[in-house]
Amino acid sequence: MMKNQLLLLLSTLLWFSCSTPEDPVSGGPGSETTNGIVAQIFDSKGNPAAKAGVTLRHVNYAPDSASLFEEVIIPDLFTDSLGFVTIDSIDDGSYRITVEQNGEMLSREIKFKDSLDLGEMHLKKTGSFKGSIALPSKSKFGWVGIYGLDILVKTDSLGNFALPELPPADDTLSLYIRNESFTDTLREKNIFIKPNSDEVEFKGMTLQDFERTSYDYWYITPDTIGAVLNSPSSFPEGIVYDSTRESNVFHASYQMGLGWSWVVIGTSIEQGPLNFSQLDSISFWAKGNGLIRVQLENWTVFSELEGTNLKTYTPYKLLTEDTWEHIVIKPENFCEIDDVYTECDSWETTKRSVQQIHFFLNSGSSIYLDDITLYGIRF
Repeated sequence: MMKNQLLLLLSTLLWFSCSTPEDPVSGGPGSETTNGIVAQIFDSKGNPAAKAGVTLRHVNYAPDSASLFEEVIIPDLFTDSLGFVTIDSIDDGSYRITVEQNGEMLSREIKFKDSLDLGEMHLKKTGSFKGSIALPSKSKFGWVGIYGLDILVKTDSLGNFALPELPPADDTLSLYIRNESFTDTLREKNIFIKPNSDEVEFKGMTLQDFERTSYDYWYITPDTIGAVLNSPSSFPEGIVYDSTRESNVFHASYQMGLGWSWVVIGTSIEQGPLNFSQLDSISFWAKGNGLIRVQLENWTVFSELEGTNLKTYTPYKLLTEDTWEHIVIKPENFCEIDDVYTECDSWETTKRSVQQIHFFLNSGSSIYLDDITLYGIRF
């Protein structure tokens, strides 16, 4: 009897000595996957990524309020010693799963229904993203984040920002920029991060290419009684194909009855007025048989009545009728001083509050425009 009791005790001790408790922060291998997500995470060298931080966020997740947080994720749970992770009790929907360990990350958008086995997932070295945006007038900074991640950083007063450590996603990441009060979205853009990369974008913005960009907020109109617009009757009707440019361009024909008559092509900035302090240049292609100048304004009905509207413009340039010309406008091409006689405010006075971008046409009867691009700012 005593011998049997000793054998039972030894068997029990041996069983405990050969067993290890599962990591309490993960379901571990062999855990139930019903109504959950399971995956095994490896680092870039192929080793199981033990105790790697894991988050699961809805794909359109963004913080409820602005609070600076420069880490990419706040881990909800961690992988076990073999790199396994199980996420239980999830509602059906679209999510972004992100994993981080020792400066390596992965991030993937997934669709979940009932259960999902993601198999093996491999971490990679991170990349960075830098850019710039034109901030709303009088704003001191803006907020920059990635939908589905926890990171949220501030721009500086000029709209520069940096996201120094982002996961090299299997898909694109959706970047958003919000205003100082975090109430309005100024810009959204899909970005793709490669391992060990330093991406720098938002330097050149296609304002209008007459193909992929929206025509909303664009217009063409006579600006004086002596000017007559022959065509188009609406802005979209002015979009035509040009065999030389091998793309769509904008064309208008008009008549000028007086020497000081103008036709205006332009756009009103939806999120404006914006700070153009970082503008490097305005680039566009044009041809025609008249004169053209670029004019930046901050005009409203109230400012017109009060006489407080701002505008700065460049000298007129004579176009060539048969040849497309690449025209680049720099800040120094705008008025240098406030001039009451010419009604031109200086670049320094106007640059921090721009609502409209206009192309003023004088004399001639025909204009073609293409690929209007802003360099140095983005909105």
